[in-house]
Amino acid sequence: MAVGSMWKADNKFVIQFNQVKPREKSFIFKSLKEWNESGSGFHKDGTEVLIFSNTLFDEEKVYSLVKSMPFPFTEESRNGNSKKIKTQYNCKVKEKGLTDSRSHGKIGGGRTCSKCGFKGHNSRTCKK
Repeated sequence: MAVGSMWKADNKFVIQFNQVKPREKSFIFKSLKEWNESGSGFHKDGTEVLIFSNTLFDEEKVYSLVKSMPFPFTEESRNGNSKKIKTQYNCKVKEKGLTDSRSHGKIGGGRTCSKCGFKGHNSRTCKK
């Protein structure tokens, strides 16, 4: 799965995709039609690196584009810190397991003592 990162440098926005597989490449190019391809390359495992840049968009358009991507994204700041961006990849509903999880409700509400059976305390603090 492709992993994206985005940053702003010299009044332009840059988006980089790492570990791009061939089936994801066409989706990325369709999504970023209006962007300039600044660079590309390959990793040793055969996955591709794609870099796009654009000077025409404002921040709101870039963030809305990034949030609509089905890949995990991070935003890189000038001082080297990275921050995760919530995208469609992060918002997917987790699949249900084979069994249903149930929350057990309290029976009778509160503590009951195993010695005397009264509510409000337990057997360790029982006075009888």
